[in-house]
Amino acid sequence: MAGYVLQNGGHGGLFVTEDAGSTWDQILIDATTVGQDVNINDIELTMENGSIVAYVGVEYETGFGKSVYRIEQSGGTWNVAEDMLAANTSNGSQIVVSINDVELSVTRDTVFATGTDAGTNHPVAYYKPLDASGLWTPFTTSGFPNDPGKRGYAITIGYDTVYCAVDHEIYYIPLGESSWKVGYSYPVGTQINFLYFDDLLAGTGTGLYEHPSDGTPVSTSVKPLLQEEEEKNWMKINPNPMITSAQIQFTLPERGNCLL
Repeated sequence: MAGYVLQNGGHGGLFVTEDAGSTWDQILIDATTVGQDVNINDIELTMENGSIVAYVGVEYETGFGKSVYRIEQSGGTWNVAEDMLAANTSNGSQIVVSINDVELSVTRDTVFATGTDAGTNHPVAYYKPLDASGLWTPFTTSGFPNDPGKRGYAITIGYDTVYCAVDHEIYYIPLGESSWKVGYSYPVGTQINFLYFDDLLAGTGTGLYEHPSDGTPVSTSVKPLLQEEEEKNWMKINPNPMITSAQIQFTLPERGNCLL
């Protein structure tokens, strides 16, 4: 599956291919005809009871999508359902938010989501067990930022800890505890685009960073993940051994000279 976003008042859409990309079909979420539909921020695919299921996080806009959609394959069709309706939440209230990131646990038995509340415009985070009685449940707000204008950009699950990126900060909460903590703050203005746990990796607007494991949920130091390898492999030749039509690729600093 692939989704896209159109900025400045436009609306994107969700597409699926079942033949390795040779042909694509649009899955309509709110629209009734092929074309602009809703802005798609993230997609997670899994299997439930033998069926392919996609959890799709969308940008909230009045009349153009809300929160998370559950899309299940049935025969040759895809059934679309808004998944954060009141009947599917732990508090019995519909969740109306912009979801920026959707993530599955390693065991694929729980789905997590983060984004921004559509009413008071503050960060939010949720989880839903993928069982017969699973309901979308908000994480505690204790220790979590509640400031209008902040956005939840990324969420992931470690061995026993949930991590959530809000603007330039990474918050964490060990499972079973009742309050979030700030694990690491990047420089103000840094946007964290995704998180991945193995240890914890953070993809930002300035590169990919590693939080080495030192016994704490989030290390107090980070390092560019690929910097050392890039320094070792600043030139690549393909194919190797060379032929007359070989390609030479250089990795240079932002400022530098190259003499051939």
